Amino acid sequence: MLPENKQYIDVRSPKEFEEYSLPGAINIPIFDDEERALVGTVYKQQGKEKAMDLGLEILSPKLPSMYRLMRDISEGEQEVEVYCWRGGMRSGSFVSFMNMMGISCTRLPGGIRSFRKEMEKTFQNEKK
Repeated sequence: MLPENKQYIDVRSPKEFEEYSLPGAINIPIFDDEERALVGTVYKQQGKEKAMDLGLEILSPKLPSMYRLMRDISEGEQEVEVYCWRGGMRSGSFVSFMNMMGISCTRLPGGIRSFRKEMEKTFQNEKK
């Protein structure tokens, strides 16, 4: 059902990845589980701007190793598609940075949430 010519990169936290991920996806988490919870709490309590500031602080030291890993992955013949939960801040910022650094990758529109909903519809239609 998934295209064979794509390598999926999941930038969600390890716990999110463990709960559900696309077959064959590689987890390159922007935040670990505790960092994700902290950023989410700051977002709810102090707003988007404060959460973005914190997210940037947490992510910045990780960018060189993420870049090297993505560079190695992108050397293959598969297209690289990145996703998070809804296709928002995490995957969008990750894809923007990688593209800026010369690594070709795209974002899965709507994230894994939309993908799951489409698969559920497909399976429901096949049962009819």
